Amino acid sequence: MTVLKGLENPQMKNLKHRIKDILTGPAYKTKEWPDENRYYIFAVGNQNCLRSALPSITDDLLFKIVCEAFADSRTRTEWCAGIFERLNDRHEFRNALPLSDLFKSHDSCKC
Repeated sequence: MTVLKGLENPQMKNLKHRIKDILTGPAYKTKEWPDENRYYIFAVGNQNCLRSALPSITDDLLFKIVCEAFADSRTRTEWCAGIFERLNDRHEFRNALPLSDLFKSHDSCKC
């Protein structure tokens, strides 16, 4: 849980800030999908093959991906890259995701 007595956990706040820095870097871009009021983040390497017509990944599968990527990474940058690599491997889902969904999975991950 990220909230302690009404205050955000400082370590979680730092993690979110660092991940936002990574995801606004040159390896990632954002796009607003038609008929949706949310911006999705995707790896730049996938920008010519975004699966726009497919649904977003489910919360439980995203949670699993986040934890697997964490276990296989040594840095936050590798962790983010691993999440998007695994997401791209799931061909039945959109290979982009809302930042809020990613943070929801990070918050829940007890890796």
